[in-house]
Amino acid sequence: MNFKGKKALCFIALKHHGRYLFPVTRALEAEGMEMIYPTAPAESPFELTFIEEGLPYRHTFSYLNAEVARDIEAAYRQVRSVWKDKILDGSILHYFSICIQDKGLRMHIENFYLLRRMFEVERPDLVLVLHEMNSWGKILGYLCHEFGVPFVSLQEGLYYGDSGIYRFNTEYSTGCLVWGESTREVLLKAGGCDDKIFVVGNTHLSEAIREHQKPELIRKTKKDLGVRKGGRMITLFMGGLGYGEAFELPNSLLSWVKATPDLTLAIKWHPFNNKKTLERISERFIDFPNVCSLQQYDTYNLLAASDVCVLFGNSTTGLETLAFDKPLVEVFLNGQVYCYSDQGVAERAPALADVPAVVEKIFREGVAAERKARVEEYLRRNLCSRAGSVERTVDAITRVISANEARKSPAGAKSSSGASGAGAMNMVFDCSVIIPFASAQSVLETLMGVANNTPSQISYECIMSTNLSPEETASLREMAEGDIRLISSSSPAVSSLCNEAAKKSRGQYLCIMPPGVIPQPGWLEAMVTVMEEDETVGIVGGRLVYSNGLVAHAGIAFDANFSALRLYQLLPGDFSGACKARNMRAVADCFLVRRECWESLAGMDEAFESYLYDVDFCLQAESRGWKIMYEPKSLFLSLAEEREKKAADRLWFYGKWMGQLWPDEERYWQEDGLTQERLLELYRGIVGAEAPDAQVTAP
Repeated sequence: MNFKGKKALCFIALKHHGRYLFPVTRALEAEGMEMIYPTAPAESPFELTFIEEGLPYRHTFSYLNAEVARDIEAAYRQVRSVWKDKILDGSILHYFSICIQDKGLRMHIENFYLLRRMFEVERPDLVLVLHEMNSWGKILGYLCHEFGVPFVSLQEGLYYGDSGIYRFNTEYSTGCLVWGESTREVLLKAGGCDDKIFVVGNTHLSEAIREHQKPELIRKTKKDLGVRKGGRMITLFMGGLGYGEAFELPNSLLSWVKATPDLTLAIKWHPFNNKKTLERISERFIDFPNVCSLQQYDTYNLLAASDVCVLFGNSTTGLETLAFDKPLVEVFLNGQVYCYSDQGVAERAPALADVPAVVEKIFREGVAAERKARVEEYLRRNLCSRAGSVERTVDAITRVISANEARKSPAGAKSSSGASGAGAMNMVFDCSVIIPFASAQSVLETLMGVANNTPSQISYECIMSTNLSPEETASLREMAEGDIRLISSSSPAVSSLCNEAAKKSRGQYLCIMPPGVIPQPGWLEAMVTVMEEDETVGIVGGRLVYSNGLVAHAGIAFDANFSALRLYQLLPGDFSGACKARNMRAVADCFLVRRECWESLAGMDEAFESYLYDVDFCLQAESRGWKIMYEPKSLFLSLAEEREKKAADRLWFYGKWMGQLWPDEERYWQEDGLTQERLLELYRGIVGAEAPDAQVTAP
């Protein structure tokens, strides 16, 4: 995609965050995109990162005007009046002085209104951040929804805190781009949105390894640190923050280094540790020529030059050490959530005092072949691939921007095949049942369900639409005569198959019915009745239950992650909330469409292949003023397997509908007299229970 004329905001808080974002922004700029790097009121000078990189930046205060100043002041006074009570109610807040709390409140309110003004002035086409889960990420995410701007967040490495907080990394994000499958699993366990998580790999590490492993750079690093010619270098990464006054490096470690003159120990501290504390700790070995205490030194220079790396406490640096193909020793601390040695990729030292013995063993014996194989598998799961991630990231960004433009320009993603072409024809049937399929599995069961459970007073035709070869559909072709037809398409996409069938259909209504959906008695009468009672209804969906009698679909709601949710899925099929007819934003799987509605939308968006095409179609219809109804009297049995959640479909959907998917599931709970606690009780009640009777009837 040519990004000429496009504009993006890229927010970088900490210097090392630029590692992950700058390769992406450089690639986007190479394609013509204008990049704006905003800085904002904060505890640390974010501007230093851009000054060191030689990049222009814009402070949000440059967008301040009289109106924004009034908004800031009014909001501050309102929040401050409420915060007084919060201080008294929350015991944790008593530990922070009022002036510090006031400063924080003021800063975040200023950030919100200044960034909001920046959006109004700049009108960006994209916003990039590292981690949604921070104060700037949340503000930018909210503003992206308000202005309908794609919001792409990258994630930094591993997760080793309380897993519950990670849910908030997929709340506002259009796409949350992660390093590997293991990171995705952590986010899902925390309650993150699977639809919005995309595994792309690390955006900078492969290039960093190539650059930092150049012999001349390694020689320079060793010279800077005083490593003897032919000597060995150990780097001790002091993960975490907050080393107290009592912390000391053990005598056995320092004595070992002092007694081994051809060994250099580089001690790398986290940049945010207190400088005074580190100076005090370092006083004990200030006269040791082969011990270096470092805080701002480049981590990758150290990794490339090291013979062995030692990690004290949790840090993503352990993963990066393995990617640099260096042996890793881990000093595991009580209370740590994440453990490299438990993963089989690091040697464990019980304490810092035990590091010399573990390192000497590595020097003597090297790294076992079994350990190397485990490391390779570990890197595959945690880094996806050590090359090509920038390209995958740019591809994802391209798709969400294209989708966003498609919605704003209604004809953007439409195919001319979308229109049915039957508007001027005399309708021969009341209903055209369209069965799109790229696999013949369960097609016959669906056909039999239609034949056995559709009343004679409603005339209908069945159109099977497929991209399969004649050989693959021979048994179905034998059935294709009269009001049952089989048509061929060159595309496997469900949306395209539906559009092709609609062009050849002759029904007043169109029913989209994927294979594996088996209609039950009364299914079509119920949906047609809804259509006839209200001419503004464009789409009617029914209630789907699995073969065990549990709900597969009772309408589509949007959850706290702004993602499509099958309402009341896996509750009993006759649960009262699933048996309530109502107006909804979307339905899924099987639904009836008024022909005028279909033609007003020119059919389905063919950018979708197999996932979320139905929800997208409903949202399009709603945006044109059509009502979407859920009618539980129209009952279906679902035998279909879960659809493949293709990345291209997910990126297109959330890019296209950015800013339009505000959460609404709690509204349905309230309508049905439910709370979150009551829902949890209902779900707990069916866990481990015997499967209910599958005989579920229409209410």
